[in-house]
Amino acid sequence: MTEEELESRIDSLLSAFLDLPETKRYLALKKALKEDKRLNGILEEMTSLQKKARLLPSPEKEKMLSRAKALYDTYREDPLVINLRSGKEELLELLRPLSDFRL
Repeated sequence: MTEEELESRIDSLLSAFLDLPETKRYLALKKALKEDKRLNGILEEMTSLQKKARLLPSPEKEKMLSRAKALYDTYREDPLVINLRSGKEELLELLRPLSDFRL
């Protein structure tokens, strides 16, 4: 097999992978998450609280970090985020034969 033939087969494999319903679903979910203002706001607020907490004394720091963790839990429990994680796991499972292959 020539290098060109191998590249052609790889391109075909990638094209077929991108046409899979699982891949399309994952990419759509990823785009939806990126465009979700509420979830992005939660992440921004969580990050801000974590940064501010570094400068505070211990009791106040713990309270602020607790609030940041609650925000993170809210984010992780959102159906969009859960579905995105599930979609990612599906794609990784589809790719596992490639990553398990050893030369």
